This record gives sequence, C-alpha cells and structure tokens, in this order.
Amino acid sequence: MEEHYMELCKYPGCAEHKVEHEKFCEDFLVLKKAYERNQSCSLTTSELQGPFYHWFETHRNGFDKSMCRFLEIESCNSQILGELR
Repeated sequence: MEEHYMELCKYPGCAEHKVEHEKFCEDFLVLKKAYERNQSCSLTTSELQGPFYHWFETHRNGFDKSMCRFLEIESCNSQILGELR
C-alpha cells in the first residue's frame, strides 16, 4: 500500500524506497529458508530482533520520514484520502 501511494504522488525516492522493501523481504526469506531446512536451529531473540529492529528504525526514521515530508509538501493527502473512501 505504501508503494502504491508513493507512485500515486510521484514520490522521487520511490525506486530507492522499493529497493529497501525488497532487500528486507530477501533477508527475511533467507532466514525463513534456513529455519525450514533445520527447524531445530536455535536462533536467539537477539539474532532475530537485532537486524529487524535496526531495519525498521532506520527505514522509519530515514526513508519513511522523507516520504512523509514530500507527501505533506506536495499535498498528496487529498489523493490518498480519496482512494481510501
């Protein structure tokens, strides 16, 4: 949904933002496949939480903040609200 709104409002950082989402999904799938190969593997909470927490924090505080500023400046809120109705 986020990517759709970036495209709708012609956010200039859309491509780079999408790459970040794709990288996260790829990293998650690597971890998922490792678990599926050996379900008895012991991943600690910090092994799981660390990279994901870091990704969410940097993504939210960097990419998402930039996107929100753009959407506010460009007044895209009415386009987005129109689609949600």
